[in-house]
Amino acid sequence: MLPALQADARAAGEEMPETFWGPRPLAVVEDACAFLTFADAQRRDWGLSGRFLLGGSSAGAISALNTLWLPLYCSLRRPPVATVFACSGGFAYPSFRHATGARIMALHNPTDTRVPIHAIRRLAARTGPADDPVDLTEDHAHVHGDFRRTPDARVRAAVARMVAFHHH
Repeated sequence: MLPALQADARAAGEEMPETFWGPRPLAVVEDACAFLTFADAQRRDWGLSGRFLLGGSSAGAISALNTLWLPLYCSLRRPPVATVFACSGGFAYPSFRHATGARIMALHNPTDTRVPIHAIRRLAARTGPADDPVDLTEDHAHVHGDFRRTPDARVRAAVARMVAFHHH
């Protein structure tokens, strides 16, 4: 599976460092799927209801998006996901994206050099029926990996924005 994924990333002109789309990210997807499946089995005991919410920043955002779309192609099981919050992340494998019923809220600085914006812009531009919708906010004041739009934003406002998106 890894060679096909890497070939897809190269064909798409992926600009993220290869560390973000090599073997390590697939190991993270395996671990995340195992945990989500375990958590789903504990649903009653843990007081969980509804579909899961994934989120992360930088490599965590990449991992959340990979966990949303790659299990189907890697023969992994995971319970349904409702929402993904991706701050300063992307998805390197455009041909492996498919509809899951999830919605994605993304925040990225267009000049970010750690995780270039290309991959998340590519996701946001696709709006067909086989695509999960991506709501991308680009902000030059956004600091890499932060879930606030600007360094002086209140954490409460950032969390409220994400909660509102999830419940919309």
